[in-house]
Amino acid sequence: MEKPTLRNWCRLAVAALSVAGLAACGGGSSGGTGPNDDVKDIVGHYKLVMTDDATVPVNILFDHCENAQFRTGELLLSDDGTWQMLIRFFDPQGNEQETEDQGRFSRAGDRLQFQSEDFGDQFKGEIKAPLVHLYYDWCGEGHADADFEFTAG
Repeated sequence: MEKPTLRNWCRLAVAALSVAGLAACGGGSSGGTGPNDDVKDIVGHYKLVMTDDATVPVNILFDHCENAQFRTGELLLSDDGTWQMLIRFFDPQGNEQETEDQGRFSRAGDRLQFQSEDFGDQFKGEIKAPLVHLYYDWCGEGHADADFEFTAG
């Protein structure tokens, strides 16, 4: 029998880690580890009902960007861990506008984390039944300045 070499030990370690990784990614209907099990009870289509604790339509005065009158909106949370949002609003000149964002989201208890594929930033969220809150960086300055509140609909 050959004496183990460093190369053989490395091959053995890689093989062991591969097997361990496959076992950890397993799971089935009773114990999966993917996003489906973390988000399955909040998956669905939501409509915007409030912004910053005020019922829409509502005018929001921002410190670092143009004011907006938020009218309607939608949030879609999918069981594959993706999200899409559409917000319709009037700009200060009275022009109807809409903005979209999308990406991936995760859940830890009642806390949500949204990653934007469109803008590359992250937003926190929260479940306060019956509402799903998305603390959104509307002005794009790196911190949340709008609390969009959605309900199942």
